[in-house]
Amino acid sequence: MYNYKIRNSERLSEEIDNLLSFPLLKKSIKKKLFETVVSDAKENCDYLTPEKLFEEKEFGVWFHTVNYPEFRKGIARYDTFILYRCQLDDNRQDVWITLE
Repeated sequence: MYNYKIRNSERLSEEIDNLLSFPLLKKSIKKKLFETVVSDAKENCDYLTPEKLFEEKEFGVWFHTVNYPEFRKGIARYDTFILYRCQLDDNRQDVWITLE
């Protein structure tokens, strides 16, 4: 129904960059993490009316690397709780996700 866009992805990118040293692994975890946030935002926002989404809404989602088979072997466990806010853009098509 809406297009979901992460406004400040660098916030989590920097955290992951500081924790991990393998570039390919960092890239994979970031990709999966952002997919998880967008998926959770869709679950939380798709049912809301545009009027309700014009007001900023706060949500949160857990991310655990052990939940994904591609990360189970060879890396330390990475768990984080991501707070984010969603707000509908004036064009009524895009929902902006702001990471806390």
